[in-house]
Amino acid sequence: MRRKYAVLSKLLLDGDARAKIYDETNTALTLGVQGLGAYTKFELIQGFDVIMINMTIGSNVFGEHKLNWKFNDNMNQEKIYELICLDIAKLNEKLP
Repeated sequence: MRRKYAVLSKLLLDGDARAKIYDETNTALTLGVQGLGAYTKFELIQGFDVIMINMTIGSNVFGEHKLNWKFNDNMNQEKIYELICLDIAKLNEKLP
């Protein structure tokens, strides 16, 4: 998983110097960052010709929020990252 989705996982990890890979199997990769009172976790799950991405963010101030995506596993990983960032920005606009 780390090799197949190297570009996407690097882009997700580069968002914060404290980010790291927490778990990896042959069909799933969990990465994210945890700080004082907040966390962001991404789960990349390989399906049949798809990559499913589940994001969970939580903080003491804003509570827990989840976003989910499903992309063709051959899709450009930079484009996947771009779409994820757009959805996260939309979510952030809704937060108080």
